[in-house]
Amino acid sequence: MEKKLNPWLDLCRSLAIIMVLLSHGRVFLLPAFPSAQHLKFGGFLGVELFFVLSGFLIGRIIFDKIEKSDTAFGWIPSFWFRRWMRTYPSYLLFLIVNILLIDNIRPETQPSLLAFSTFTQSLTTPHPAFFGEAWSLAVEEVFYFLFPIVISVFLFAKINKGNSLILAIAAMIAMSFAFRINAVINTSMTFNEIRSTSLYRLDSLMIGVIFSWLFLSKKINIISKLGVLLVPVAIYIAAKPDA
Repeated sequence: MEKKLNPWLDLCRSLAIIMVLLSHGRVFLLPAFPSAQHLKFGGFLGVELFFVLSGFLIGRIIFDKIEKSDTAFGWIPSFWFRRWMRTYPSYLLFLIVNILLIDNIRPETQPSLLAFSTFTQSLTTPHPAFFGEAWSLAVEEVFYFLFPIVISVFLFAKINKGNSLILAIAAMIAMSFAFRINAVINTSMTFNEIRSTSLYRLDSLMIGVIFSWLFLSKKINIISKLGVLLVPVAIYIAAKPDA
């Protein structure tokens, strides 16, 4: 797989960072600019953009490893090791810092250290208040762990690589969607609680995986042309006066 710098991905990443920073930093702007409260929504959009970008980039890595691997599961340990070594040391450092501050600057209930150390603190329940910023990383890490296993199960069943990938993507999206439907119907979870629950959010990253697959399989032009065709429709809907 060729690794080339993509200015559009860098632009999207920068935009996501700016939106999240403005969302969290709006409290400093509110005294002078009350309308800065509207920046809160930018944090939501920024995180969603991060998820899609992560799915796109990690999807390319996974596809490359599958193509080069001769076994269904043999490529997974090296993938996990590289992913976790890029994130876990920093995460562990800030986890320790939050624990040290728990009775001082940020008073919270004592967390489950085992759960936070294994990114299982919010698998099927909302992320705890403690170290609340970690919810999005927990979603990412669950994706790193689960998606390769799902793909490899289909590969182990002797399904060809292309179909295994499609089935794995469909299974991940269906699982997250089913979890959210169940939460809406059978629980009293709020929007933000559902949003911070790991297994409910994996389809956000899968959108990026889908675009990665379309890009690598040279099918992205079809989507681009369809998007261009929808622009006039979007303009018409936006310009149409309310009934």
